[in-house]
Amino acid sequence: MHKSSSSSSRQLKPKPRRKNRFSDLPRLGPYIDVQKPSPCLRFNKKTGGFLGLNRKAAIELLAAPEPSFWRHKEIVFEGFKAWVLASEDLRASKHAIIIATANAIVGAEKSKAYRDMVPDAKYVIQQHRRYKPIFSRIYHRIGGTAALVAAIRANKKSGGNGKTGKHKAHPTTATTDVLRMVAIATVWDYHVRHLYDDVGKKYGYPNIEDAAPVVGSLLVIWEKLGSLEIRKKGVSQSHIRNSVWPAHRNAIAFLYAADRVVTDEGLTLLELLIAGRLTYRRAKPYIGKWLGYASYFEKVVMSKLKATTVQSQLLLVNVTPDQPELRHLENDVIEKIKTTFSNQKPSQRRLK
Repeated sequence: MHKSSSSSSRQLKPKPRRKNRFSDLPRLGPYIDVQKPSPCLRFNKKTGGFLGLNRKAAIELLAAPEPSFWRHKEIVFEGFKAWVLASEDLRASKHAIIIATANAIVGAEKSKAYRDMVPDAKYVIQQHRRYKPIFSRIYHRIGGTAALVAAIRANKKSGGNGKTGKHKAHPTTATTDVLRMVAIATVWDYHVRHLYDDVGKKYGYPNIEDAAPVVGSLLVIWEKLGSLEIRKKGVSQSHIRNSVWPAHRNAIAFLYAADRVVTDEGLTLLELLIAGRLTYRRAKPYIGKWLGYASYFEKVVMSKLKATTVQSQLLLVNVTPDQPELRHLENDVIEKIKTTFSNQKPSQRRLK
């Protein structure tokens, strides 16, 4: 009987299970619906075609501390960066998202687990719990391979800056235009903190017309940094008002905030952004501060502008404002700001 009991216990002993080579991969929570596209993507309501980034949803995703599905935040961050640098270019964020998605999938295909399965690995990956959302919620939604081919062709034609033909911008010119926008924002922030009064009696209200003449003086600040190449050639105030401003006005809060966030490397987010070195991994520790500074500019500074200057988009309505340190300005620059915004200008005295 004792032998029989021992024999039955051996029979009931479960067989060792074969180790799943993907068992160490993170599992997605039940709250992720793989049937719906990422809310950070924007589509044409009539045709369903992919248009680019849903900015408000993207900001909410990047600001959230909770993790999302595999490479979701990284892909959205690439689209967000493209929008910040070229907010009026409707194709910029679209192409950035498409290319970032393709790069993520190619990286997965070349991983150790799938290396021997290429070129058919993609179809195996799609069925795995870790990678399924990137295909069902992003890749197939934005147009798949056809969208990637179109984005690559468009990027080659534009030289990587989103513009074609006679409108193709020199990289240094594009950098300088971005810095001109940051200079305008710097002038406005100084005005709001030190010159503004509710009735605008002495120094008026922050506006693009009065900020434009001071931009040239402020560009010297970035020239001294040495990390950003800028065009030293002067530019007309009409060019700033009619060309530079319309091209970047929607993202001015984010450009200014990026200039005020200094990383552990000693470089600002703006410098890394312009140099093409700002990845999601590198930016992650500073995203909260970046969005907080941008929220300050949107809610505090832009709320004081003339109504005709710019319409606030309220992209950061759920982000708590965080006032950044104001950039140090030389006395001659401060005097120029005061003179330019003063309602008691010599020309006005003569008219009275």
